Amino acid sequence: MTFEDDIKKLHEMLQGACLVEFSTIPAYLTGWWSIKDRRSTAAKLLRELVTVEMRHLSIAANVLIATGGEPDIHAVAALDYPRSFVAPGPLTIHLLPFGKPFLNMGMTIESPGDATPCVPKEDAEVMLAQSPEYDPQPPTLITFGAKETIGEFYRSLMKHLDACVAQYGENKVFPKGGRVERQYAYFGQDRITVQSRDEADALMQDIIWEGEGDGGGILDSNRDLSHFFTFHELSVGRFYKPDDKPCQPTGDTFPVPEGDGVVDTLPDPKVAAYAKYPAAVKAAGEFTDLYGQMITDLDAGFKGNPDLVDRAVGRMRQLLARADAVLDCELTDRQKYAAPTFELPAKK
Repeated sequence: MTFEDDIKKLHEMLQGACLVEFSTIPAYLTGWWSIKDRRSTAAKLLRELVTVEMRHLSIAANVLIATGGEPDIHAVAALDYPRSFVAPGPLTIHLLPFGKPFLNMGMTIESPGDATPCVPKEDAEVMLAQSPEYDPQPPTLITFGAKETIGEFYRSLMKHLDACVAQYGENKVFPKGGRVERQYAYFGQDRITVQSRDEADALMQDIIWEGEGDGGGILDSNRDLSHFFTFHELSVGRFYKPDDKPCQPTGDTFPVPEGDGVVDTLPDPKVAAYAKYPAAVKAAGEFTDLYGQMITDLDAGFKGNPDLVDRAVGRMRQLLARADAVLDCELTDRQKYAAPTFELPAKK
């Protein structure tokens, strides 16, 4: 293969990483926002997961920029839910309210592969009925045991990156010192710019550890609980202690929202499903308008204007109020409530 072929493959894999990392954000937001008590432990844990997923997206985008590519966030955001991936995967991401299917999906997404025994055998498959009025597809099956986890996908990506540097040299793979001026530099106090293979590998290794844990344990490299085991905490209502074994938390218990504590929203909603409900159409449209502005800022931010990423994050915080307006809309004929669809506004 030529340099052009190898670098194209690298950029495709990194764009795929942006796709997967971005796709978790609306999914985790949907679960979080469906919890009525936003001060609850469950809501706080999900809010923290969303923040870390934004960091992961920024890292994937920065590595793509550093190697001469350009992230296309608009293309990523334009895809409908549910979203299915061949690599990593096979994996499907849905928009679901908080509950057992949502938590099982979260553990599927963040799975380290060998820890799926945390999930009871009877819960290993969950059917999600679709509405034939706006989605003629048959019911979707959530299953465990993906052939390639997200961690394995990143390891393959890192292996290809390392091979490119070994064959073509670091200066060619990371042109102009990684084009740092085009990257989003800080996430909180954490500098995430990339100028070399070692920096790229270290940050992508962080993504693996933060998702699935460090070397089969429950913690990441910073001694924080990994995402997989955070979802397991939420599924059993008990905290892990640092020295606990996988699937065996021994910490304090906490209440897990259920029943009237959760807004029972339509899975994988589309605005078309709200046609009989003008209030839901209006609320969903107002959410979509602000979401579209957020995506525009995020896309431009990762295409050379990194200050706009902060503006996009600010818009994400503003989305909560508009999401609540959607969640207030009852779809009486379905015995469900509306939820943000995360569709992009139509081009004018």
